[in-house]
Amino acid sequence: LLLAASREHHPDKQEPGKPAEPSMQQALNAALEDTYSRIQETKKRIEAEAQRSEAEQQRARQERAMYEELLKYCHVLTQKREQEERQKKEQAQEMQRKQKEKEEEEQRRKRERVEEEQRQERERVKEEQRQEQRQ
Repeated sequence: LLLAASREHHPDKQEPGKPAEPSMQQALNAALEDTYSRIQETKKRIEAEAQRSEAEQQRARQERAMYEELLKYCHVLTQKREQEERQKKEQAQEMQRKQKEKEEEEQRRKRERVEEEQRQERERVKEEQRQEQRQ
């Protein structure tokens, strides 16, 4: 079919003495036009698919970049939260340490006060005993 159509467009390549019949020429031209339009449609479809593919790849790159940014942000937030938890724990430990020191200091003062009271009581008793012996 294409060979015949080619001969129509190039009459010098036609077989000598055999002109193409008009109906045959029309059929060949129609077949050629049909083939040409199919090729054009296929070409357009392939180009559209290539553009879609490129657009999809671009969208995928953008999504990947967005997710990478989100991962970085999540990592920063996680580090910040962990640091805050460490600081709270350290503050709680420091508060406990200070409370313990305060309690120990109170116990020491109480013990010293009791010891002083006992010492004074012993001295008072000794003094009373001395006075009783003098009398």
